Amino acid sequence: MQRILRGKTLLRLCLATVAIVSGGFAHAASIAKTTIYWDTFSVTANSLDVTNSLAWSDQEDIIDSTYWEVDDTIEIETFHDIIPNPNWATSQTTNDGGLLAAANTSVSSTLISADVTTQLSSEASAYVSRFGIFTAPDAGTYTFSVDYSLAAEINGLNTELGAPAGLEPAAFPYVELQFLNKNTGDFVFVFDDTSLIDNVFDSLTSTGTLSITQLSGGSDINFAAGDLIEITATIDNTSRSFSTQSALVPLPPAIWMLASALGLLSFFRRAVIS
Repeated sequence: MQRILRGKTLLRLCLATVAIVSGGFAHAASIAKTTIYWDTFSVTANSLDVTNSLAWSDQEDIIDSTYWEVDDTIEIETFHDIIPNPNWATSQTTNDGGLLAAANTSVSSTLISADVTTQLSSEASAYVSRFGIFTAPDAGTYTFSVDYSLAAEINGLNTELGAPAGLEPAAFPYVELQFLNKNTGDFVFVFDDTSLIDNVFDSLTSTGTLSITQLSGGSDINFAAGDLIEITATIDNTSRSFSTQSALVPLPPAIWMLASALGLLSFFRRAVIS
């Protein structure tokens, strides 16, 4: 019985070792994430919601990701343009990068999202731009709005502060909404870049609504019926971490402990049977 109890104890140790090894890959040193909830996008004309009656002539999603890892000085850049994309109904999820640096993006009719994670000395960025042109259905005063969320974190896992200039850990989520009246040239944008963390262990989150109600000069946004309006929603995340470590987790020792525990379990099992 005592040998069996010892075997169970070693089994728990074995499982804990597995959890430690796998758990080390479940976190990141630097994280940045932005989401635009596109199902909240609305356009009002003269205080009336005209979102569902807009006639779109062009719709497109543009995805751009870059990343590099540890001592690899080659920056890898990938584009995923989705055109045409009527009503933004096409769903696409991408994962560019590897274990130490990853740029994930997702676009659909209901959301635009991107997140970047880095460990050790690496950097990643993910950019998504949703673009569309519609015809103003009525003359009058227009308002544009959409909800969003930002999240940023730099934690102590595989991250060291006081890095050389240009390599300081950073987590930078960014979101922007802009419009252009192609007939008059009127152009306005609003953005949120307040969840920036730079070279300090911290975490920040932010939610809100990007709303455009006036031109930059303070006057109302007035369109004539038939004006071509260009709308662009943009998210751009950057994550960078720095470390002098050369490995994520002491994996070989962990594997050795696992193998030793399994071997001892086998030995005790044979001893109990005999």
